[in-house]
Amino acid sequence: MATARSAELEAVDAIHRLARGLPQREPCRRAGNPRAAHVGGWQRVTLVGPLDWVACGFALAGSLLLAVRCRVSAWGWVGFLLSNLAWIVYAIATGSPSLLAQNLGFTVTSLIGIYRHRADLRATAGAVAQVARRNFSPPIR
Repeated sequence: MATARSAELEAVDAIHRLARGLPQREPCRRAGNPRAAHVGGWQRVTLVGPLDWVACGFALAGSLLLAVRCRVSAWGWVGFLLSNLAWIVYAIATGSPSLLAQNLGFTVTSLIGIYRHRADLRATAGAVAQVARRNFSPPIR
């Protein structure tokens, strides 16, 4: 009975959209399920394209760079920051406030990571310069 009622509501919605000149909605097909439990069985069509995959790629690259701990690992924070920015644009475009809030928080942590890594590099460079001056200065006679 519930399926007949939902089919009737879908038909009424389609007629109303047609009468108002609105575009018809595309049914959501998720994991082979012809009627997903998505907002009334319909998905929102957006123009964000592959932005979520770009954000995913930057996040994976950033985590890999931080995990390997090499001299280019600091760029992992930049990868995370780019990923966060892409996810923020995606969240705004798709209307997902929870994803937006999460990535605003992650953006703050990425900026802290960049700041701390730069401070560590400056401290390390200062310590290396001091050791170099001490070891390579001409002896006093």
